[in-house]
Amino acid sequence: MTWIERTAIAAALSSAFVLQSRAAFAQNDAATARTLFNEARALAKKGQYDDACPKFEESFKLRPGEGTRFNLADCWEHIGRTASAWAEYLEVASSAKLAGRQDRERLARKRADALEPQLSKLVIRVPADEAGIAVKRDGNPVGEGAWGTPVPVDPGQHTIEASAPGKSTWTEEVKVSGAEPVVVEIPSLGGGSGEERRAKRKRKKRRAQDDEEAEQESGAVASASLSSDSMSSAGSGRTLAYVAGGAGAGFALLGTIFYLDFTSKNDKAASLCQVEPCQLSEVDRHNGLVDDAQRARTLSYLNFGAAALCFGAGVVLYMTSDSPSVAKRDVELAPALGPGLAGLSARGRF
Repeated sequence: MTWIERTAIAAALSSAFVLQSRAAFAQNDAATARTLFNEARALAKKGQYDDACPKFEESFKLRPGEGTRFNLADCWEHIGRTASAWAEYLEVASSAKLAGRQDRERLARKRADALEPQLSKLVIRVPADEAGIAVKRDGNPVGEGAWGTPVPVDPGQHTIEASAPGKSTWTEEVKVSGAEPVVVEIPSLGGGSGEERRAKRKRKKRRAQDDEEAEQESGAVASASLSSDSMSSAGSGRTLAYVAGGAGAGFALLGTIFYLDFTSKNDKAASLCQVEPCQLSEVDRHNGLVDDAQRARTLSYLNFGAAALCFGAGVVLYMTSDSPSVAKRDVELAPALGPGLAGLSARGRF
């Protein structure tokens, strides 16, 4: 077996184990997200929304379910982040429409419609003759399509920044409140000082050097890895094949377990909210089950994919490994298709 074959097979096995590692991390994230969600719900029921909102937000980052999104929007609404809450309600309504959940869609749209008249808006006007200008609001880029348009923002203090190549950066703090749009006029930007331009050139040169060093180190690691693969003994092929097959069986078993968990939770979710209007607690229960079912389905697909990679690598390793009594063999694998038949055929010199 050539070093190219060994490298390809090792990459396949590594990919399989990476997939399984990601699945394990996803399980940990799901548990953390559920804990944070429960704590946030308890705080919200006590009216402690300032403490509840960060927990809802972190839970949603770890596990982006629609139930968590709705609760996050409700929390933001209570602390005055009206634009953020309005946008999240619309996202929930859109997702619910695609999922055929008319009750959830109506509830989310009702909450969004109630907020819309209260939204604070910000208008950023940019000089027409300023070439290459880039605008940011609170550190986030503002695209050209949003210039001059009243955009909903959360009430409070906002930082507007404008910059252009070879020009000084302009910054302004603006307070937004009420329903009347606040307009920010960005002036023409002045040229940057010579010291600033020299500092920029130094930073650019340093980044180029860092990129070159990183590329050299990457090449050295790749070269060492290939050398190690080429030095491995021919007799290890069969052992690796058995290991790959065993790993594939384990992944397939995990995939089956997660798939059964997905179907169970999906069936339970479908049995809820049969009669309208649904109670909020029942909606939360349904959303939690749907989120759990989707997570289980994703983990199932990941494990089945890892199993396929392992089984494929095991077959290639077994067919291409040298036995103690044979010095060399040439093997060719080809697909075998026919009535009632689908698989691989092998032919060669043994």
